[in-house]
Amino acid sequence: MDEQTKHQALLHRLLSLADQPQEQIRYVLELLERERGIQVVSIALAYVTSVALPEARPALLRLYDYYGQVPLKRDAGGRLRSSNLAALQPIAHLTDRSLAEHAAMTYEFLPPKKEECAGGLRVAGLSLLETKGEILLSAFALVQHDPVVTGLIQQLQQKQRLHTRDRYFVNGCTK
Repeated sequence: MDEQTKHQALLHRLLSLADQPQEQIRYVLELLERERGIQVVSIALAYVTSVALPEARPALLRLYDYYGQVPLKRDAGGRLRSSNLAALQPIAHLTDRSLAEHAAMTYEFLPPKKEECAGGLRVAGLSLLETKGEILLSAFALVQHDPVVTGLIQQLQQKQRLHTRDRYFVNGCTK
């Protein structure tokens, strides 16, 4: 059986279990443990995201680690890792903070133009930090070196200065 046929059979089985939710959950967990094909993993992650399965957390962490070991080969651009973090979000623990911080600091440059392509992964990492109430100064510190974020921060600071000036000075007199 070729890889495409195998993936179609796995997905067909997953869909055929729609009227048996417990069996479908067991099967999704099995897929997350043993499958690494993008199509199958994407659908399994979408399912886990939609139902928030705490028992999927260990498999999600292993899966994230697998794709993160050789990211440009296994998950160029970080789409699967971003989906993985989205599935982890409702069931994450405070111990997942380092994973979220690492994702929020990830930059990947793809050939041929060496364009940075992991913005979605950084957003997913920050979103996970926010979910756990961790998006304070530590999260800000992670992104302050990002040129896009730095530009936005400078714009916000300038607007704040103008707003403060306009608010407190009218015709050269303070209110």
